[in-house]
Amino acid sequence: MDTPLSPSLQSRSIFEPQPMNDVNPSPAPWRRRRNAILALMIGLAVISGAVDVIWYDHHLVCTVNHVIGTLVLSFLVMLWCVYDSRLRNFPLPSVFRLFILLVGLVGVPLYFCRSRGPKERLRSAFGLFLLLAAVAPYYAGWYLTIFVLTAFGYYGNGR
Repeated sequence: MDTPLSPSLQSRSIFEPQPMNDVNPSPAPWRRRRNAILALMIGLAVISGAVDVIWYDHHLVCTVNHVIGTLVLSFLVMLWCVYDSRLRNFPLPSVFRLFILLVGLVGVPLYFCRSRGPKERLRSAFGLFLLLAAVAPYYAGWYLTIFVLTAFGYYGNGR
């Protein structure tokens, strides 16, 4: 059965750029939002690493921290991509946003391939630096907390 919607769906891919009419001509607000999301993502990852060290012996707290941290960081990565798409005037369909949210290891590099030119793709390592910015601060917070707690004697003398 042929519906009015099916020819338009067959003629274009959901991953192809669509014209955007509602884009703010000034990129400054989108750049500020994108940078704020990146800073928030890094800060939350550091806090999550510290929480894992402090409550290391409490399995439930660590599990809840991992689940909440993963969901929040996935959402922030997707939101960063949305603001970046607005900054670049690159349309990002809802299905593509969902793909980035659910399968970030594939969705983010695919977004970077679609939204950037060949040289910029390579320079940004296909978005893997963004994913690294979501994971590396977690380990930095983890090891910094261990260092501080060791310096104050929390892990000394058989503890």
